[in-house]
Amino acid sequence: MMVDDITDDGIRLLLANRKLLVIGGGSGIGLATAELIAGSSATMAIIDRNTEALSSTASRLSTHIFSADVTDADSLRSAIDQAANALGGIDGLILTAGIGSMVPFAELDPMDWEKVIAVNLTG
Repeated sequence: MMVDDITDDGIRLLLANRKLLVIGGGSGIGLATAELIAGSSATMAIIDRNTEALSSTASRLSTHIFSADVTDADSLRSAIDQAANALGGIDGLILTAGIGSMVPFAELDPMDWEKVIAVNLTG
C-alpha cells in the first residue's frame, strides 16, 4: 500500500483499539493528530506543557491529559507513567512537540537556540 492510498478511514482502522500517547498534542500538528485519533476506536492520552490548550482539548475530545515540558525529564517521565496508568498501557507514541523561531538565524539569541534544540531534539 502506498502512503498516498491511506485514507482517514484506513488510518482509523490501523488505530483500532490501540492505546496511544500524543506528546505535544495541545496545538498544531499534535492537535490535528489527536483529533484524527479521537475519531477512531483508540484510547488516547495527551501530554503538553500548555495547560490552557490541554483543558480545551480534553473537553472537546474526551481524552486524558497531562501537563509536562519535554525538556524536563522527571516531569515528562511522571506524565508518561500517569498516562500509561490511565490507559492501561501504551501501544504507540506520537511525538509532535516542537518549537521554532521567526528570528533570522544570525540574530537568534543563543539561549533561544538552546531552547529549540532542547525541545525539538533532546525532548
